[in-house]
Amino acid sequence: MDEGIALKQTAVRLRLPDDDVLPRALLSLGESHLMRFEDRGDPDDIAQAITHLEAALTQFDGHGSHRAAFLTSLGQAMWTRYERGIGAVDDLNESVRLLETAVALTPADNPSYGSRLSNLASALWTRFEISRHPGDLDAAIDHDKAALDALPLGHTDRVRVLLNLGLAYQAQFDQTGEPDHGRRAIATWKVAASLPTTWAGMRIGTARNAADLASRMGDTTTALACYEFAIRLLPEVAWHGLTTTGRDRILKNWSGLAAQAAGAALAAERADIALEMLESGRSVSWDQILGFRVRLDTLRRARPDLADRLAKTGASIALANRALANREAV
Repeated sequence: MDEGIALKQTAVRLRLPDDDVLPRALLSLGESHLMRFEDRGDPDDIAQAITHLEAALTQFDGHGSHRAAFLTSLGQAMWTRYERGIGAVDDLNESVRLLETAVALTPADNPSYGSRLSNLASALWTRFEISRHPGDLDAAIDHDKAALDALPLGHTDRVRVLLNLGLAYQAQFDQTGEPDHGRRAIATWKVAASLPTTWAGMRIGTARNAADLASRMGDTTTALACYEFAIRLLPEVAWHGLTTTGRDRILKNWSGLAAQAAGAALAAERADIALEMLESGRSVSWDQILGFRVRLDTLRRARPDLADRLAKTGASIALANRALANREAV
């Protein structure tokens, strides 16, 4: 990344002020600084990003969706600076203005239209969190819904939009106490959790959000179903390829989930499921170890030679995992 930025800086320096390529060179350089800031958090990078993106926008004389790309990048940088606690509220307001203009300049059939609507919704949601102004919340919801309509099925941004839309509906529920708003939040998160191409950790998080809200609303049936769904996904984040230490570290992110699921089961008068949830949460690592052994025993009955080779390989991997875990613990 550092080398790429250095090369782009050189490219910008070699351009003449009236070079038609200069605005896009500045845009690329600014976006690279923004990416490095998101990775490392150096305030100088976000300052450089905004400086170059402002210069790019000033020098670009194009219109329509081409100009919208410049507006979007600068708006995202302004939002990021505020979101990371470095910028002021003026940055956030300017971000909303830039992103609104970008959306207005983007045709509905443009492939970037849905993502730009989502970016605007995120900025409006952030402003709502500090202002608590219902207008910002309503606008964020409208833009997220429009983004879902614009994004094709299977698009990677859909899960993020669904997660944010659920949060916005929950905020409406908290403000108004209207059950329908809460039910919309739960339904939206359930859709997000059901997307099979999404990382399992995000699916667990959205299912847990739905379960927590359903529990607050007294809907024990939905709460239990969502907690159960989340518990069933735990083996996907604590998969076989991780070290024992790495697996335990990931599972700590979901500590308390099994207890919440058991509590929901008891509230639904299902003591049998409560016990099952506690056991499921506790035994994820053991289930994987024992599952491997069961499969090995089955193989040994048919091919003892191959089973012995796999057992030796497994022992070597376990030894390497322990050595790696010891280094991680130092």
